Amino acid sequence: MMLLRRGGWTRPVLVAGCTAVVTALLLVAVSILLMPEYADEQLLAIVAESGTRGGVAFGAAILTVPLLLLLHQALRLGNAARERRLAGLRLAGATPGEVRLLGAGEVALPALAGAVLGVGLWWLLRVVLGGTPTGGPQCRETADYVGCTFSGTGVGLRLVPTTVSPPWWGVLLVVLGVALLGLVMGLATGRTVTTTPHGVTRRSTRRRPRPWGLVVLVVAAVLMGVAISAHGRTLADVGLFGALGLAVLGLLLLAPWTAYVLGRRAAGRVGDVPGLLAAQRLVADPRAAGRAGAAVGGIGLAAGAVAGLLGSLVDAGQAEAYYLFPMVLVAVCLVGALVVVSLSLAVHSAETLTDRQRSMASLHALGVPTGDIRASQVREGALVAVPMAVIGAALGGLGIALLDGGLFAVLTTLLGVAVTPWLALVAVRLAVRLTGPVAARVVDPEHLRTA
Repeated sequence: MMLLRRGGWTRPVLVAGCTAVVTALLLVAVSILLMPEYADEQLLAIVAESGTRGGVAFGAAILTVPLLLLLHQALRLGNAARERRLAGLRLAGATPGEVRLLGAGEVALPALAGAVLGVGLWWLLRVVLGGTPTGGPQCRETADYVGCTFSGTGVGLRLVPTTVSPPWWGVLLVVLGVALLGLVMGLATGRTVTTTPHGVTRRSTRRRPRPWGLVVLVVAAVLMGVAISAHGRTLADVGLFGALGLAVLGLLLLAPWTAYVLGRRAAGRVGDVPGLLAAQRLVADPRAAGRAGAAVGGIGLAAGAVAGLLGSLVDAGQAEAYYLFPMVLVAVCLVGALVVVSLSLAVHSAETLTDRQRSMASLHALGVPTGDIRASQVREGALVAVPMAVIGAALGGLGIALLDGGLFAVLTTLLGVAVTPWLALVAVRLAVRLTGPVAARVVDPEHLRTA
């Protein structure tokens, strides 16, 4: 607890918050998968029907990805100060094993606390978004008919099952699994080889990113073309899901290279302080910003697909509440995920500023205003998030538009490509505003002291 207090409460609160929401979402997904074929409660149609609830559970699990990215960035927050505290313990006589154990406890405690709080958040979701019991299906048998009628569907925002829940040991496994995942991620982000009690570490220079993601995206486009021209429904579905998976992988591989290239180009062209600071940070560490940028691209991919599907439904004359309401719900979830991912970009930028607070204080002492340092955070996030949002939205909507070929599908796809980057930029600005106090602290002249 003393180490947690010395390190500040920002990182433990972020870690606990991320693990709490991840635990709640996973418990919701497990509850949906445990539902019987005919649910005994009134739920949203896509949750109540056995043919579509698997996709809902998968979507709930996918929503944990941006939260895990934010968790990864939160665990990196203040790594340099954390290493100095642990090096101080080495000087005080602690062994390397004891220091590693203390470092693990510094991560494990907030991760476990958040996972336990996630159970309470899951119960809160059951109260707010839970279904209403209906008594189950009504079955009858006559001379010419044998079957069941089911009235457990509705349009209301009833998403979480209340008549079924994971057993106690299942809840325990989810809690321990999320806490263990947080611990592993924390140890991975702080894995440096301390050679002396003075915090000296060996770090190898990493190679610059390569554009292998472009190759994967080309393969995804070819597979999409095969899916569009396929005659059988099964082959078309397999090709479509395969192309989607390759597109996500391509964005993941392409994002660090995009961050590196844009950072180098910006460094050679911009002439103001915020642009130079943002560009140099991207060139120095493109992979961290690229991970969050890849998540923005994945969200853009889904947003473009939803926009294209909406236009496709209008073209087919099937713009009904059964289809439209779930898509609106998906759009709301995407906006929330976009905010979370953009916040992870801001946390990464704040972590970079904190680790370089001496140089930032020197710049401020030489006349660079605090506003320019905060503006560099916006530039850094926008340089990665906006291009990846455009690429993702174009890829997601293009496949639907080509598959449909209708006017509204093309128009809604173009609208999605136009709107998604602006949403990414707004989210980046909001996140930087929330982390503004960090930029104000790092320019304190006290950081220039050498003794």
